[in-house]
Amino acid sequence: MEPSAIIERLLARDNDITRKFFFGDEPWSVRRNLVKILYGVYHAMPDYNEAVSELYAHLLAGDGRNLRSFDPSKCSFYYWFKIVAIRFFVKKRDGVSDNRASATIEEEEGSEHVIEAARIRKTAVRSEGEATERETARQEAKADVQRILFRMPNQRYKALLHKLLVLDMDPAELAEEWGTTVGNIYTLRKRANEQFEQILAKDIKQYANQRHY
Repeated sequence: MEPSAIIERLLARDNDITRKFFFGDEPWSVRRNLVKILYGVYHAMPDYNEAVSELYAHLLAGDGRNLRSFDPSKCSFYYWFKIVAIRFFVKKRDGVSDNRASATIEEEEGSEHVIEAARIRKTAVRSEGEATERETARQEAKADVQRILFRMPNQRYKALLHKLLVLDMDPAELAEEWGTTVGNIYTLRKRANEQFEQILAKDIKQYANQRHY
């Protein structure tokens, strides 16, 4: 099942696809990887059903903006999901609140005009807040990326990911700058991502151990 279809069905709260995605044995299920993440973060297995429920609520919070933030041009869906899950559970373990995961829509009473005016006002405020939140998250993510890039031994891989992830350069634009094909850029990016993920995994494990003790 393609990631785009999975995201669409998760956003639609499709019970069958959601169950298979988190609990099934299908090739596109995240159950095995999520179990590994939970063990790595907590050093013990928490209640899996509860963990899934909390993570799913986080992904769908704010009309699914966390789930919609996936960008297929940056990385694979499952790599993105792994990072999101690790960050979420590390914050939860360390007691860092996530308002986005527990946000509820406040119900207002009154005439139709009052309700509509309140809705417009709340939408404007929420849009401004979400824009600020997205920009802050984007800058934090770039800072995390740059920290990992600094430790990459392959300078070409480092330069490639810096341009794609930090400078937001399009692969076609980078291919033209480097005098190569887009296909070659994608091949290099795959290899660079593998090196990046190895360093990131060590970094996350070290961070989790430090916080645990």
